[in-house]
Amino acid sequence: MVLPAPGITRWSDLWDPSFAGKVALWPISRAVIPIALKALNYSVNTQNPAELEAALQHLLKLKPNVFFIGNDQSTVVPTLVEGRAVIAYGWAYDALMAQKQNQPIQYILPEEGTILWGDNFVIPANSPHQREAELFLNFVLRPEIAGRIVNESYYAMPHQAARPFILPEILNNRLIYPLDEDLKQAELTLPLSPEEESLYQRLWQRFLADGK
Repeated sequence: MVLPAPGITRWSDLWDPSFAGKVALWPISRAVIPIALKALNYSVNTQNPAELEAALQHLLKLKPNVFFIGNDQSTVVPTLVEGRAVIAYGWAYDALMAQKQNQPIQYILPEEGTILWGDNFVIPANSPHQREAELFLNFVLRPEIAGRIVNESYYAMPHQAARPFILPEILNNRLIYPLDEDLKQAELTLPLSPEEESLYQRLWQRFLADGK
């Protein structure tokens, strides 16, 4: 997501030195590391040590352009509107908020491929209320209920049977439901094992410590 700035189409554009101090990112390892991986045409889920090291070195070159969004913020929109950043890592929620406020903010899916994510429900294996939890999930997954959730939250749901119950203005909004052509190079961040999580966290801490 950016303020009107011609020529920004790729993750790699974030490295442009003219954006020094004006690129806003969330201080989340699995939001930042994949930016470098995609810019280098690597998978956002790579476990290859050489690729991860290359991503770290690439991120260190980006660091002069970056400042982190405060954890007290729920959206990047004020950061852009107030001029603290000209580019910010955001989600469809941010773009929709900007639209509602009639702010001159452009939402871009980078050409190298955007990074996908998803929320989900899980039931602990030792849950004392597993039956009730399963009934709740069955309820939530009813097409008419799932459609109502999308209509209220403005978040897409991969639930084909719910589509007839979703408001047309939501279903036809490419910010919420991108077309297949918009997601050709997209990649979903997958869960990490404890060992993989440790690997990524070590890389993140080295980034914060300027590569040390």
